Amino acid sequence: MRVPGISFLPQAPRAAAEPNRVDIALFVGFLPLRSGAVAETARVRVAMELSDAGWEVRAARTGAALVDLPVRVRSLEEVEALFDTGGRVDRSVSVISRPLAETVEIAEDETLFVVNLDGEEQRVTLTSGSITREQVVSDLSKALTLKGVDVSEGEPVGDKAPLEFRRTAQGAGSLTVYTHATLGFPMSAFDQSRLVGAPLGVALRTFFGAGGREAVIVRMGDPPPRYCSEEDRVAALSTLVGGGYGDGAPDLAGLLSDTLPELPAEYPTRDPWHGLAHLHGLEDVAMVLMPDLPELVATVPGVSREADELPRPKEIFQVCAPAPDTVLNGQIKASKPASVDVNGLEVWSRISAWAADQVKLITPEVMVLCAVPLVDEDAGELGAIDVLEIVKTGNVGQGMAHRQLQLVTPWITSRAADDMPAGAAPADGLLAGHIAASTLAQGAWRTVAGRALLAAQTPYGALDAVTFEAAPQMSVIGYGQRGPAILSDRITDPEVYNQANLRRLTALILRAARHRGQTAVFDPNGPLFWRDVAMSLTTLLRQLHSAGALRGLREEEAFQVLCGPETMSQADIDAGRAIAEITFAPAHSIEFIEISLIAAEGSFTQRGIAR
Repeated sequence: MRVPGISFLPQAPRAAAEPNRVDIALFVGFLPLRSGAVAETARVRVAMELSDAGWEVRAARTGAALVDLPVRVRSLEEVEALFDTGGRVDRSVSVISRPLAETVEIAEDETLFVVNLDGEEQRVTLTSGSITREQVVSDLSKALTLKGVDVSEGEPVGDKAPLEFRRTAQGAGSLTVYTHATLGFPMSAFDQSRLVGAPLGVALRTFFGAGGREAVIVRMGDPPPRYCSEEDRVAALSTLVGGGYGDGAPDLAGLLSDTLPELPAEYPTRDPWHGLAHLHGLEDVAMVLMPDLPELVATVPGVSREADELPRPKEIFQVCAPAPDTVLNGQIKASKPASVDVNGLEVWSRISAWAADQVKLITPEVMVLCAVPLVDEDAGELGAIDVLEIVKTGNVGQGMAHRQLQLVTPWITSRAADDMPAGAAPADGLLAGHIAASTLAQGAWRTVAGRALLAAQTPYGALDAVTFEAAPQMSVIGYGQRGPAILSDRITDPEVYNQANLRRLTALILRAARHRGQTAVFDPNGPLFWRDVAMSLTTLLRQLHSAGALRGLREEEAFQVLCGPETMSQADIDAGRAIAEITFAPAHSIEFIEISLIAAEGSFTQRGIAR
């Protein structure tokens, strides 16, 4: 028997993160909230952490919505306790009548109007006689708005206009308007929505499933429905980017003339921080992802055919008679994911490059991971070569060559994306998870190229021309000798060593140097301090050299650390500046080796080796 009272649930204290770890990912995007007792308990824990981090005022202002707040999670279980990764509605539910004249005549036996909302009938008694269309809308709105149904006039057709009924209740559900010929329903009309996966939710599933251990989620609100208008996607992009970007733009083409904003600065206050700007206060984050971006820039909806156009096979009672396609909400259930045309691809390239530029202004230690969107198969002006040229030369948008930008292609089908169209999702969360797992197990300097994926994780929509040889500025997933694998691990800048693991090694050294400097802000700037700094950095590089991160048999060949009069002028010393110079030779990873052998006279002869 349960005794009423107060229960105290002890929780183990959270261990402080290792300051130099480079495996934590920041996810910015849209995600539905979880409801129920478990979610309420989890939100209490999050509220305490946000309060300790200085976000008590904003958390109180947004209530339990957790909007635009950095929420730290350490497992997929913690994610699911707070958020419903599969709780996104697939569409907005609406029912539209036939066009009505400005005035309608309602007979005495037609005063009852009935709708069914989520299985529960709602009855409305109308006034008999001559009544205006405007008054009909007003009467129905008064009776149904509080029930969860919005009533309005639809787009006019000449001097007539239909009635539009929209379900406003939260979550998935159905709406049926029963027969009422006078008000434009000669027969009952029905619409419904179901729950599907959210891109950010799927990215978190794959991140933790691939070995990620910790993430920070900045939730920007509920995701737009899976099948929504281009105007709704533009509004979501405006929220994601912030700074007034895209305000009032009717479509993606309207964003091409809009300037992307600068993120707010770190000081004097963090009140303006929005979305990516939270990176100012997250010094342990190493990767930034925006999983919603490939879908939000989609200009070609992921819909195959309308239900009423389906050719239904004639009923034949024989073995192996073909079954009709399954219809879900007026759409084919096995619909393909949304894709982009040239405008969508240009918006994606601009926002991706903008994110990398803004992150660079905040810190050189963080990498931006973006997934390449699917290209519309019917867009004649686009193809594999066009995508590669955009990445290589930046002939669309602001260019994409960047030392802190990593692009991954193609999309991946997996069990984690079962509730997405075709079971496919962008691979940025998957790549981030493998990077995090490799970093924790082997070190930040190890490439993830060659890491095998699960057998159920297969490339989707791969362009034949996008291979790791043809796309040296992209991280490519494909088929290795033993099945699906990560074939390359690269950044988009062709002017430097573009292996992403070398950038992660550099970020590790920069982070360690920054932490060493933060602990010595008030130390006397003199020879003792310079020697201490040089010794601490030498110790780090010595450990990296021993672990195989640096090449060279001797330490003198692998690295050099200088801090003293040879790195600073007298003006620097007088101004209180201490400058340390680090030179190191990273161990260059081999992604792929091809050995050609010739079989002749019962033996094998080596013809050549190519990298």
